[in-house]
Amino acid sequence: MVIGAAVWAGLVAVALAGSGWGLGPPLWMAAGIGVFAGAFLGGWAGVMVGTTRLEHVEHGQLMPRSEQSDRAVLGPDPRP
Repeated sequence: MVIGAAVWAGLVAVALAGSGWGLGPPLWMAAGIGVFAGAFLGGWAGVMVGTTRLEHVEHGQLMPRSEQSDRAVLGPDPRP
């Protein structure tokens, strides 16, 4: 999120450089937009990372297979 805020603030600073406008409010607005964009994209990336494992688990619940086949697809069971 911090990276997104810095990127947006940098873009606005470059866009307003030499324009005579004050940079304070536009930079705060750009930082807020960057935080929202970072939260959205971070959440999306987290969902994409977990989707494959979730699909395999749901598929195993809907269509049970042999335990040996599940280990080949999912790897060892992480539960103790």
